[in-house]
Amino acid sequence: MEHQKPAGELQPLDIPEWKWDSVSMDFIVGLPMTAGKHDAMWVIVDRLTKSVHFLAMNVKDSPEKLGGFTSRRLLGCMKYHPDLIHVISYDDIVLRDNLFFEVRPERIIDQKIKQLRNKQISLVKVVWKGLSPKEATWEMEIEMKEKYPELFY
Repeated sequence: MEHQKPAGELQPLDIPEWKWDSVSMDFIVGLPMTAGKHDAMWVIVDRLTKSVHFLAMNVKDSPEKLGGFTSRRLLGCMKYHPDLIHVISYDDIVLRDNLFFEVRPERIIDQKIKQLRNKQISLVKVVWKGLSPKEATWEMEIEMKEKYPELFY
């Protein structure tokens, strides 16, 4: 539990007014390759109706291809009405080939020694980029020094 980010204050989500107005998405990767060259699933859930679409894809598909694919499969004959709240800026997010991204640490704000039965573990409290100090997490110092040595100089 100590390595998990604190939840902070919980805020209720607004209830959507229209189907497909608010969706959640996730990717399931690491699946066996199909005859159609698909090795992942894109899961899209409508928050209002709880309708789900499972879209077969390849982890190497570009965001542009995924966007077009989603428009055709999900919207079908529905007309899209542009809205500025639908615009997501992803200039600061660098996606890896497998569509994962990494949140980088910003600074270390505390340090402590955790006493176990037979050994001691040195921990550091890390503030992550884009998160507040209240959301800082305790991490093993040795792992942080290996991955992010610049934080210690």
